[in-house]
Amino acid sequence: MVIQTGFVAILDALGVSNYTIKEAVEFNRKKIQLLKELNEANSQNRENFEYVSSILNAKYGLKINYPEMTVTTYGDSIIISWKIDDGITPEFVLPVVAIWIENAIFWGLYHDILLRGAISIGEYLIDNSEIINIASNTTIIGPAIADANTWAQEADWFGVILTPNCQIRLTKMLEAQSPVIMPIELLFVKYSVPLRNNQGEKTLYAISWPSLFFRPPKGLAALGSDGFTKQLSKFDIPKGKESKYKNSIGFFENFETNIFPTIMEKARKAGMIR
Repeated sequence: MVIQTGFVAILDALGVSNYTIKEAVEFNRKKIQLLKELNEANSQNRENFEYVSSILNAKYGLKINYPEMTVTTYGDSIIISWKIDDGITPEFVLPVVAIWIENAIFWGLYHDILLRGAISIGEYLIDNSEIINIASNTTIIGPAIADANTWAQEADWFGVILTPNCQIRLTKMLEAQSPVIMPIELLFVKYSVPLRNNQGEKTLYAISWPSLFFRPPKGLAALGSDGFTKQLSKFDIPKGKESKYKNSIGFFENFETNIFPTIMEKARKAGMIR
């Protein structure tokens, strides 16, 4: 049993709760494949992190290790935690969190899984105690988990947000960009997020997942808006759930038109994109 401080994300797959047993078996197969893809992507992310870390070390004498990560699943949910080491500020861990999550949303679309969730920061407890006859027994609980869980299903779309509490704790980083990390818009965008149950909109930071359709993972050609439309067209839209898709498309279109061209130029100038 270990108490850690770090980032926590809870991701829920949309539309799974009413699956038949046959559909549940197929969903589980796709979820396993998605997690395998993310494990492979994480290896590439580690390489990119080490490249950025080498720049920081050369310029500022900062030695930063790739953060320790734990992934566990329950039903249609994926819970991920990233430990913040002593002496390391959150700004050096948050890019790893954002890149993992944007890959989850991107590859989820490929595997017919739409993910919605939230990211929090704070303390949590991890317990990997062995219990007889229980194959996997990883427990993650604590304030950070509770905060992420509260907001994981609030947005009326697929995508991932920072919780309000997380935003408050990271205000300086998010709004007064540190010069030693990549442009924040490459990771998050401040957006009027539509909320469920006619709660209106709330200005929150959301993962910039549409960027992967224009700067794709290694080995893939850029898909652009046509590729996004093609992936989304595979999903049936249940009656009464149209707004989730409409709002997600609106976020993508806004990102493509108003945000992406500017952030790529910033990233090149910062030397964070080769």
